[in-house]
Amino acid sequence: MASAKAGGNRGSEFGWYGNMLHDRFYSAWIQPTTNVPSGAKISTLVNVRIEKDGRVSKFEIAKPSEDATVNESVAAVAKQISQVDSPPSGLIKGDHYDVKINFELNTEEKPEN
Repeated sequence: MASAKAGGNRGSEFGWYGNMLHDRFYSAWIQPTTNVPSGAKISTLVNVRIEKDGRVSKFEIAKPSEDATVNESVAAVAKQISQVDSPPSGLIKGDHYDVKINFELNTEEKPEN
């Protein structure tokens, strides 16, 4: 196992949940490939709120990228995923769990046209 230290013990204990969320939202993201300069670093930061039953109750762009097409593609993920695995009880503050997910466009591996 990797020995990378997470910020605090509780963070590493529930790191699998954050990784699962990241993978789940990323798999639903259809990355735009047109009109994006190759090698550009484009990212959009999203605030996501997950209720204790796993329902996604909030998905809002906290820090949009400079590319409107990328922002729109990220916003579309909210329509794809409305339910995820319930957060572990130790993660929930009150009755929900808030997480930030950074969608970073990968322009390095664009297929040749």
